[in-house]
Amino acid sequence: MRRFPGLSSFDELRKSFGVKIVSAFIAVIAAVLSTFTVLLVHHQSREVRDALIKEGRMLASLLAHNARTGVFAENVEVLRDLAQGMMNQRDVVSVSISTAEGRHLFTAAKSLTSVEPQAARVEGGPDSGIHASPVHEFAETASGLVFVRPVMLEVFDHAIESLYFSEANQAKTERVIGYVTIVMDKRTMNKAMESILVQHSTIAVLFIISGSLIILITVRKVTRPLGKLTEQVRLLGKGEAVRQVPIESDDEIGRLAGAFNTMSEDLRKREEEKALLEKQLAQSRKLEAVGTLAKGIAHDFNNLLTTVKGSVYLLQKRLDRSSPLLEYTGKMQDSLHKAQDLIQSLLIFSKGQAVQPKPLELNTLVAQMQTTLVSLAGEQVECSFSLCPGAIVVMADRVQIEQVLMNLVTNARDAMPEGGAVSVRTDAVEVRAERGYNHVQLKPGYYAVICVADGGAGIDEQVRDRIFEPFFTTKEVGKGVGLGLSIVYGIVEHYKGTIEVKTGEGRGTAFTIYLPLAETNRKSGRAGEEAE
Repeated sequence: MRRFPGLSSFDELRKSFGVKIVSAFIAVIAAVLSTFTVLLVHHQSREVRDALIKEGRMLASLLAHNARTGVFAENVEVLRDLAQGMMNQRDVVSVSISTAEGRHLFTAAKSLTSVEPQAARVEGGPDSGIHASPVHEFAETASGLVFVRPVMLEVFDHAIESLYFSEANQAKTERVIGYVTIVMDKRTMNKAMESILVQHSTIAVLFIISGSLIILITVRKVTRPLGKLTEQVRLLGKGEAVRQVPIESDDEIGRLAGAFNTMSEDLRKREEEKALLEKQLAQSRKLEAVGTLAKGIAHDFNNLLTTVKGSVYLLQKRLDRSSPLLEYTGKMQDSLHKAQDLIQSLLIFSKGQAVQPKPLELNTLVAQMQTTLVSLAGEQVECSFSLCPGAIVVMADRVQIEQVLMNLVTNARDAMPEGGAVSVRTDAVEVRAERGYNHVQLKPGYYAVICVADGGAGIDEQVRDRIFEPFFTTKEVGKGVGLGLSIVYGIVEHYKGTIEVKTGEGRGTAFTIYLPLAETNRKSGRAGEEAE
């Protein structure tokens, strides 16, 4: 047996909404049609019976009228002709004619009847008290209908004086001189009633079957999407993958399916956002732990370098300017400067360096750094700059934003060892709805945008998830320590901003930084422009 969607047993099928509706409709249709059929059969059967009774009374009345002469004269031949004429009727099975005293004059019967003509005397006859009534007497037995009609004869009361007066003054009365009895077979009537019952019962059954099929198809159209919806709700509750429920109509069921699709899509997006936030949280905790470690190491290393730096300084003071050892002390001094730069980077990454954010206009900063950035990119890389119209002001430290730009341009240059193009673009946008992309979670608001894009080989999927990890690098040993993008990430996060990375193998890489616009500058943001 084929089961409804979402039903796993006969008990569930029996309790299902569709089966209950179909059963209720079938019960209602059956009750209505049964009542209607019973009433209709009763009415038509009564009409058949009444017609037979009417016919019987008419025949009895006609026989009683025509048999007056024969009964009065007791002429059997005349009565036989009359009785034979009545026996020719299809439903007449017995004819009996008797005198008023109960003496039979003539009786005729068909062999197929078992009705006793004398049974009519129960309702009429000489002992019934009927003497001069024109009303037909009628009785019904198990197998027939019995009609009794008195044979009436008009009698004039003749007095002696009537011989001398007008006939109009003579009194006229009717006297019962006999009885006629006609018995009609009920089998024809019963067959007609059975035919009516079978006919209407068949029609009722056909109506019930056709109505049930129509209701079943209709309910099926309702329960099928409900079954699919139930199955998807069950899967959603178990946390499994949910498919879109097809919307098959514009009614309440269709709107319910549409609402479920919207809800499941919202839940899917929330799960993705939750996973993204969890990933960002894990990344932040990892960076925080590494930053704490880097901060402690940087301070201890800085103390050691201070001692070494002082010793080198004293050594340089004591050496003669012509001493060949000055060359080595100079190299030591250069190495100390590089070590201090590394410590400075570690302090920035770990947020261990105190900064004073101030209003900073990014277009002006990028314009002033163009020469430096072009120099960092090298001769094989072509740099282009695109600054948005109007001022875009953020609250940040100038030195840190400069370091962000230099690290991104340096990273773009290293991604194109054979040369290429780097573009630096600024913009101001309004984000109207919260959205997520890769490592980005943007809240609604106004943002300043700095985008550094290159035409390099791009970053593959596995590496992209680790590009902001400290000390992670794909460069050769000695060409980088893996802190450039980590420092960028730390600075941007410090200012409540975020970084969006769009990349792909062979399609280059674009780092887009979103920094909240300063409160005084938000009205100058491009209202209605959505970040992409």
